[in-house]
Amino acid sequence: MSASGCWHGKCSFCVEKGQPYEVRPVEDVIEEIKECKQLGFKEVFDDSATFPNGDWLLDFCDRMRPMARSIVLGCNFRITPMDKSIFITIHSVGFRMLLFGIESANQYTLDRINKGVKVEEIIPTIKKASEAGLEPHIACMFGYPWETDEESENTLRMVHYLLRKGYAKTAQAYIVTGK
Repeated sequence: MSASGCWHGKCSFCVEKGQPYEVRPVEDVIEEIKECKQLGFKEVFDDSATFPNGDWLLDFCDRMRPMARSIVLGCNFRITPMDKSIFITIHSVGFRMLLFGIESANQYTLDRINKGVKVEEIIPTIKKASEAGLEPHIACMFGYPWETDEESENTLRMVHYLLRKGYAKTAQAYIVTGK
């Protein structure tokens, strides 16, 4: 895990909500990946709630370049507007799968759960990641007590669209329980 918590840290459903987002030094994470490789691991999934972004991510990719493609990487990633070139860079250093929590295709729900994402950002982000050679995995949630059946179907239609187009390679769904 390269970080604890999530850099957004506001989603109402998340166990990480409100926790400080602490990021490990890039060199420490690279050393741990090297150790995993020496132990015979073929693939490593960074299970930080959200993989660090921005300058940390670019530094990580620069330092990972000498080991590029010698070990396969995956991580949790937030829907966030970014240039396709970032996804190309991520893929070029060995990332295969990025797990994106899309949660819902309804803006009211995204706002209500404090996701910090615009519905119109979801498809382009997943598409860019896929076009860069990555294998996006998407996660969504059903059963929000305020959503109508039609609103739940909006999410299902988006998931089906992303899978049919090949932008998302795999998907999972959670059922919301409680209030």
